[in-house]
Amino acid sequence: LTLTINSMLDRISDSYRRQEQFIADVSHELRTPLTALLGYVRLLNRWGKDDKKVMEESLRAIEETAEGMEKIIETLLETIKTREDISLEEIDLESFLNERRDYYSKLYPDFQFKVLLSDSSRKILSSRPLLEIILNILVENAVRNSLDKKVIELGWENPGLFVRDYGKGIPLEERERIFERFYKNGEGKGYGLGLSLARKLARLLNIEIQIESEEGRGSTFYLIPKED
Repeated sequence: LTLTINSMLDRISDSYRRQEQFIADVSHELRTPLTALLGYVRLLNRWGKDDKKVMEESLRAIEETAEGMEKIIETLLETIKTREDISLEEIDLESFLNERRDYYSKLYPDFQFKVLLSDSSRKILSSRPLLEIILNILVENAVRNSLDKKVIELGWENPGLFVRDYGKGIPLEERERIFERFYKNGEGKGYGLGLSLARKLARLLNIEIQIESEEGRGSTFYLIPKED
């Protein structure tokens, strides 16, 4: 009986901890878009009544900002799930990665996205929504760290799914620390919550994130399924 009660208390404590972290993360991540949203509303109030172009641009920006906030909340809600809450499905990687490529090409029109598959028939058992969120974070990170060669590759090769950029690269001593919440390197560059969330969601899927990187030449983030 004592063991049962202790186990129940541990689960309750863990649930509270995850909820508290969720609230803190939401507060942090929504601060910037809320500021932008308020700015667009003020612009609309001041100039929108007399200038149709200002009104249209402000309304479009408000809509895009609100959609971005919705995605942030949806992403953070996934982090308070447990492994038992997640539904798995068989995913055809070629179809999945081609869909992601088309999506990112529209989102980042200055970049070229390529799909590279060593086995075009490969399928994996995973959660499509969580996998999409993880890839979104890794691609956003690749975009931020790209240099002149604006090419990002998505694909599968041994040992797993990968996102590859040809950007700044990551110093060896930082490759573990970039997964810490709000980590900043010696130059003051911050990584925010993104990579920390990616690792957390990957662990829910029993996936390990590994990095291969060379400074000045780019980085590859691998999503490697772990044995149960």
